[in-house]
Amino acid sequence: MFKFNNTYKFVLQTFAPDDYAYVRQEAHTKDSSHLEREHHAAAVAYKDKQIVQRKEKIALKGQQKAQEQIRLAGIEQLEDVEHVTIDMTVAQLRDQLDIY
Repeated sequence: MFKFNNTYKFVLQTFAPDDYAYVRQEAHTKDSSHLEREHHAAAVAYKDKQIVQRKEKIALKGQQKAQEQIRLAGIEQLEDVEHVTIDMTVAQLRDQLDIY
């Protein structure tokens, strides 16, 4: 990375041997704290949570669809146009369309 943002030249010109030792020590300290492992574990946990939520959402939609089919099965289907009256509500008319 340091070759792309021109820090390589800066490091070559200004770093002394004890600077290199300090940088190595800091890198070792950061590596030993396992920050990357914790970040990766958090990312995996988030993805797992998303997968569980999607599965729950799909299951809920399937359950709602099954309940709707059960509800529509209990509605009497009108065969003739004469049975459709002015007293029928919009919901009842939609239910008749959904049955077909």
